[in-house]
Amino acid sequence: MKQMMRTRNVNELRMFQGGIVLVVVAYVFHGLIMRLPEGDRSSMWTGIITIYNFFRSLIYPGFAILFLYMLRHKNPGSVFLVILAGLLPLHQIIFLGRREVTATFCLTIGLALFFNRRWAPPQWTVLAILLFTVFALPFTGVYRRIAQDHDWGELLQIDAKQFFKEYLEEGGNLELKNAAYIIQYAKRTENYQYGFGYWDNLVFNFIPAHIIGEKFKSLLMTKPREFMKEKLSGYYSYTPPTGSTYTGIADAFLQFGYWGCLFFFLMGYYFKHLWFASVQGGSLYTQIFYIQMVSPAMLAITHGTINFPAEFFYNLIFLNLLMLYAKKRNVAYLSLSR
Repeated sequence: MKQMMRTRNVNELRMFQGGIVLVVVAYVFHGLIMRLPEGDRSSMWTGIITIYNFFRSLIYPGFAILFLYMLRHKNPGSVFLVILAGLLPLHQIIFLGRREVTATFCLTIGLALFFNRRWAPPQWTVLAILLFTVFALPFTGVYRRIAQDHDWGELLQIDAKQFFKEYLEEGGNLELKNAAYIIQYAKRTENYQYGFGYWDNLVFNFIPAHIIGEKFKSLLMTKPREFMKEKLSGYYSYTPPTGSTYTGIADAFLQFGYWGCLFFFLMGYYFKHLWFASVQGGSLYTQIFYIQMVSPAMLAITHGTINFPAEFFYNLIFLNLLMLYAKKRNVAYLSLSR
């Protein structure tokens, strides 16, 4: 009932206008990124570019809002704006080979269609996508190099059979090996972080060192960013391969030991209620929020739990600002007068 009341209290046209603003802001900061020297864009991102990317990421909630509105209110203008908003994610997918962007873009379209039309892909389609993903993931690095060089003809020259043979013989980065070392280190030394790792990541994502200074920002953090890598290198003479992840299991164990499993319990409990509010209640707010949090939730399992709170607050801040603008003030006034 509360979710239905929330839906009625939202002016969808205002929400649509807010989505347009998010898309415009994202394109402005994308333009600022593209104006930077090529070396700043291709190397490890530090400084002003991280601030630009912080606001460029607003394209994803903006695209979700516009797409949901288009499904609810068919008109040529909304279709055009959805296509325009989708060009930026498609640019990152095609020309940069971003896996997370690909997942977020596809999930946005699929979940929006389900929420509004109850459309679900056939089972064979889901199975085909999963099989394609399994075989395509090892090619990600090769594809990114080809896309960066714009040498698209090289894609046709790849010997897939030989590539997979070399990949299986040499072996890729074993994230579970990273997880085993981290869990063993935390258990033997009892050097748990007790949740301060989440605080450090919030500081890293929301406090710009470019403005307040790197030294002051480091004072706000309890551990340096490379803390775990340095500890594993010194304790086991093992350095996690560049580009590999720690996995969510190791991340949660490093924070709270065996009690870290409660992180996944609470996340599952929250997503259950968010799902019911999105499907049964039809709340536009929860539908947008669910769409934005699905990809970070999956990454919390495969990559690490550290980034999930930052993603949660990022979407919470901007979507709540939009809700303040989109709330039907006359409905709120009548409800108070009663």
